[in-house]
Amino acid sequence: MPAQITYARLNIVSGEAFFEQFETAASTVPEAFWLPGGYGDIFRKLRGGPGYPGFAMPWRDGQRSTFWKAYCQQTPVNQISTELAARTMVPLRLVAVDRPGVTITDGAERLFYDVNAFPHGLVVSLTIQTGALLSLDEWRDRMRALQVEPCFALKLPGVAEEAGLRARDLLERLVAWHRDRYFGPIAVTSQSETPFTIATVIQGSDVDPSVPLASSPDLQRTLNAIAALPVNWPAATLPSLDDAILPASSINASPGDALYATRRGRILWRPALFTYPASASHRLHSLSCLAHNLLAASVQAESLRLFAIRYAALSAAARDVIPPLVRNRAANLIGRMWRGDQTYRSASVKRQIEDSGSLAQVNALLTAEQVPPIGKAGAAA
Repeated sequence: MPAQITYARLNIVSGEAFFEQFETAASTVPEAFWLPGGYGDIFRKLRGGPGYPGFAMPWRDGQRSTFWKAYCQQTPVNQISTELAARTMVPLRLVAVDRPGVTITDGAERLFYDVNAFPHGLVVSLTIQTGALLSLDEWRDRMRALQVEPCFALKLPGVAEEAGLRARDLLERLVAWHRDRYFGPIAVTSQSETPFTIATVIQGSDVDPSVPLASSPDLQRTLNAIAALPVNWPAATLPSLDDAILPASSINASPGDALYATRRGRILWRPALFTYPASASHRLHSLSCLAHNLLAASVQAESLRLFAIRYAALSAAARDVIPPLVRNRAANLIGRMWRGDQTYRSASVKRQIEDSGSLAQVNALLTAEQVPPIGKAGAAA
């Protein structure tokens, strides 16, 4: 029988970095959470107190993810101190009561979004879950459509619904609304040049996990069509598998597994898990954990990459507005995540941070903060 996909997930990530909030003497919003005092007050109330309206922890209770523990130096999430969270730039999740509504207008997929707020900006992630029975070709076409077609509608508070939005436009509007609401007026930002995407198959059938991707060129073409989004995907030149397949967890591995990577796309393809019939709950747990880890790591990496891009766009005098501690934390976190030093280790994150389109800007920040460079220069050091 041909391969079938019964449950899959697509994450689409985009964000902005900006620093003007650090020079505003009197903020137009009540919570200056980008400053140590405001962040500490909110984090403490979220961790063990009454909560704080409009804010939540970046993780959800019961969420199957080990990223935050590993990222915060193997500290369980309920034990992460305010000082450790600030030092590692753990974001706050923005959950305004009147937050914008988002719907898919041409399908029945389930959709939700998260807005992660950092001292220096925002990163928004859409999570789209499919539940219909799809052939491999139908899954490919739907994953592509959700990334590039006008599939979405947005309802901002007090404004008529706007339909016909592509994912990129939707993310930009969500970022802009939350920026205005939580930071106040910001004139200039540095944005993700294109969204970063992660596709994960959670449940499927009739895929042989013993067949490596090297023996399945048609499957690689399908994965590449989703992750790289070439316009004429059947005719696109496929990258070398040595470049396209990243090292991944060896737990429950099979020859057919692949963490497939293009410049701004990832596909978590684990057929030994998503076709495993004996325990649906075990399969869901394992793959959901992997997907949550990869998403959280990608959001954190995107935020730090955008920090460096915005920093590099400023004059030397303008950079002085950024608190020295914030600059130093961002630079050290970039270096640690790239090297996997006392944090979550991921070849995907390493590739994302050393992206050729922003590597020079990243290394400019690291050099200024006396942190060893990354990329080839870092590997040779």
